[in-house]
Amino acid sequence: MHTARTRTFVRLSLACLAIGLMATSQAFAQTVTISDRYVETTAGPWASTAVYVLTAAGDIVASSPVGNTTSDVGDWLTPKSGMSSYEVRATQSTPACNGPSGTWQSLSSSQAWYITAGYPTSYAYCYVFIEIRHSANPSVILDNAWITLTAIRN
Repeated sequence: MHTARTRTFVRLSLACLAIGLMATSQAFAQTVTISDRYVETTAGPWASTAVYVLTAAGDIVASSPVGNTTSDVGDWLTPKSGMSSYEVRATQSTPACNGPSGTWQSLSSSQAWYITAGYPTSYAYCYVFIEIRHSANPSVILDNAWITLTAIRN
């Protein structure tokens, strides 16, 4: 008698535990989202810099269309927690952007790519392909995007 009750209790306990673990994992599920982006900025008279940044706070920051200013254009991680567990790798294309490339960089610190059109150059552009992965599962790329940066000096 006690054996049947014990087995039933154990089965119910395991079922409740499994449901609780599923709910917990879904509650803490994170989503990495980056998308192809064209960033253009115009400034002058001496220099214009177009920039794209994945911040350690989970934000995406990019140049504003006019002036050498930046703004938050979205989140690369939702919800924003545990950013230091993620890594980014940039693959440069021609022409190349300034910034880290070829190796995985921790997103515990912000990672930035940029191009500058400085006197006497009036126009500069570059391309970079970025990928994000979680350090606990490095063989899985969570998202990727082509970033095009264009700086125009007026």
